Amino acid sequence: MFRQDSAELAVATVTMSDVGAEVDQPDARAELDSVVLEVRAGSGDFAFVDSMRVQLMAPTTSLPDIAIAEEPAVSGESPIVAKGDRSVNLVDYFVSDRLELRIELSGAGPPPTFNTLFSACVDVEGIELSGSLRDR
Repeated sequence: MFRQDSAELAVATVTMSDVGAEVDQPDARAELDSVVLEVRAGSGDFAFVDSMRVQLMAPTTSLPDIAIAEEPAVSGESPIVAKGDRSVNLVDYFVSDRLELRIELSGAGPPPTFNTLFSACVDVEGIELSGSLRDR
């Protein structure tokens, strides 16, 4: 669920614990191809959204927080599809004990009952991913 972080920023944080990634090759790669955010309840579209940003954090490590996808001009339609930053190798993040995904929507703010479905397509080579996502 999204919470209003400021007058023009709504934020949702998803936590992945026990990521369970296993590296099979020393030159393993994991690159985000795309993310999709789809309205599920509380609104028929994203008319209140100006832009979307997705960040990845590994709070139990010294890895920096990174922006992995951005859609600077949202059309208002559902779903929002944003290309991932394929220059970032996510392997070090995926082998951490815990990941946090932060989805930021700038604009007027969602209605109180607003809910979405988030999905991501990750290209991997030399690494196996498993784990569980839960909304926090």
